[in-house]
Amino acid sequence: MVMFRSPMMQSLTSNAFLKRTLKLSNRDIIGSGGYGTVYRLTINESTAFAVKRLNRGTAERDRGFERELEAMGDIKHRNIVTLHGYYTAPHYNLLIYELMPNGSLDTFLHGMLVSLQNKGLECGFFHLAGIRVMASYRYMCGAGGAANKKHLEWPSRYKIAVGAARGLAYLHHDCIPHIIHRDIKSSNILLDHNMEARVSDFGLATLMEPDKTHVSTFVAGTFGYLAPEYFDTRRATSKGDVYSFGVVLLELLTGKKPNDEAFIEEGTQLANE
Repeated sequence: MVMFRSPMMQSLTSNAFLKRTLKLSNRDIIGSGGYGTVYRLTINESTAFAVKRLNRGTAERDRGFERELEAMGDIKHRNIVTLHGYYTAPHYNLLIYELMPNGSLDTFLHGMLVSLQNKGLECGFFHLAGIRVMASYRYMCGAGGAANKKHLEWPSRYKIAVGAARGLAYLHHDCIPHIIHRDIKSSNILLDHNMEARVSDFGLATLMEPDKTHVSTFVAGTFGYLAPEYFDTRRATSKGDVYSFGVVLLELLTGKKPNDEAFIEEGTQLANE
């Protein structure tokens, strides 16, 4: 296990941390996506982490992936989710992130319903008169405990937009090599205990040389957030990230998802309105 030094990790040894990590089970699942399952790893009452389990790729891709993770471990910014370490096994990789107690922007805007079939549990959120209410006993998107019932007022939306923009700008301009995220969306903007936005999920991120303007690769991302030219050129660019962020801004303003039924019925998308 590779552990990057940080104040949160100073009191932990890699062996002790690994033992706790390998004991994670379905009961610890807090979310899942196209790139893996996320678990909550509790160290003590004040310390917890998000552990993302990814399927292991080819040996060549893994070597490149580990080099990328080493570079990501050096990224420290108040608007980017911190990677604290990683572990590689024959059939999977584990990424250790800081845990965001307020979940994602997507959850705040749209609510969430998660079914864990293996456990027979359901966790859902819904909005009632502008209040976010938990419909189950477990909070799946963050550190656990009571649901956050704070209404997302306009000042909070503005704060989130500015914070996410700063995080994205840091990846594009201040990281060496520069980083293209490639999957900017509301579910990849997490919220800390102060409702500060943190850009997350670098599973699709591609490191690029400072003198390059784009990276040729396969099409990946989320429908509704992708720039139109991405489908034609198959080239990821920082401009494509900015387009995706613009969709997130419209999402913040309207409260609607890019693929909202209202837009689909009209034969258009949120970004084309």
